[in-house]
Amino acid sequence: MNTGKRWWARRKWFLPACGSILLMLSGCCLFFRISNLSDVFAYYGMIKTPALMLKDFALRRLNNGDSLSDLLQLYPMEKVGLLENFQEICEQSWTNSGNGIYFLVLAKNNKLVDARANGLVNGVPWDFAFFSIHKL
Repeated sequence: MNTGKRWWARRKWFLPACGSILLMLSGCCLFFRISNLSDVFAYYGMIKTPALMLKDFALRRLNNGDSLSDLLQLYPMEKVGLLENFQEICEQSWTNSGNGIYFLVLAKNNKLVDARANGLVNGVPWDFAFFSIHKL
């Protein structure tokens, strides 16, 4: 009975397979901007909602610097108003009360500069910033 040789033969493919899985997971986390466990929970909350706008931001179809007017043509939003301190910054929000999702977009000179969403999943709040003024 030569069990040592069998274990070594299995180990030859086990370590590269684990390395490949870790590399794919880290690539997905980088693409989806996941940096901690609360971001994973936020994506879980976004998956449970039928809001296509969240999926477009999550999959980077809409990103920093895109046109606000193009976004408003795709997804009509309720205009909250112009911020008083900064005349060139416009704030737009979208609320889906049925799913408990609140989505906020800030635009400067008709270009998106901040997009974030928050909501509730099973009574637990989540929050996610797709891109932010603070990160620029």
